[in-house]
Amino acid sequence: MRQFRGKPIDPKQAGEDGFVYGWINKHGGRCWIAVDDGEAEVRRFASDWVECLMVEVHPDTVEQDTGLKDKNGKAGYFGQKVKHDHGYIGEIKWDDEALRVYFEWEDNRKTYPQTHYDIIDFEIIHDKGAE
Repeated sequence: MRQFRGKPIDPKQAGEDGFVYGWINKHGGRCWIAVDDGEAEVRRFASDWVECLMVEVHPDTVEQDTGLKDKNGKAGYFGQKVKHDHGYIGEIKWDDEALRVYFEWEDNRKTYPQTHYDIIDFEIIHDKGAE
């Protein structure tokens, strides 16, 4: 599973980009991120979450990393707006049937980046959580 990010309720807990990164915990409509401090992987396998720093985040800013990177090396998260080098504007989404990440363009076309060699040049133009 890929990491998540979100904007903390307390802005003092955010990194320079305004987000915290790690693993998600949801309960009763609230969300926390167990901040990955370099030891989180060991703790997760040991089920020892008590020692992890849990940061409450705004639920509407939570995004999951897709594993994609844009042409500038910026990580792609579900819900981000992207621009293809040919000028198309779209959004990074998940296809439940194909079990794959895809781009949905303004004209409702879908492009699956792992199978279309011509879709490697895109740039993230808007972060859902950056508002």
